[in-house]
Amino acid sequence: MEVFPDKHSDPFLNLDILCVSMIVSIRDLLLESDFSMCLAYLLNYEPPEDLSLIITKGIKIKKDVFNIEEAKNEDDGFGFEDLDGEANQLRTSTNTK
Repeated sequence: MEVFPDKHSDPFLNLDILCVSMIVSIRDLLLESDFSMCLAYLLNYEPPEDLSLIITKGIKIKKDVFNIEEAKNEDDGFGFEDLDGEANQLRTSTNTK
């Protein structure tokens, strides 16, 4: 039985991973809160000012979930090229605007 869908067959996989990344970004708030506050945080999600943090975290989650080592040479629309370099480029481009 396959726990995770094939990364090439599920068109919404990247969306799922980004949703997980968004939840992870408010993890501490969720852990400290009761059910009603958790629901309020999830329904009124406030994205961070720097969205590249969510995207970078999503890429790292995807790599961890699929144990991707060979993904650096693969283009699946969720690039794995030099994560640190891309994150720095995203931060500098958003900070200069």
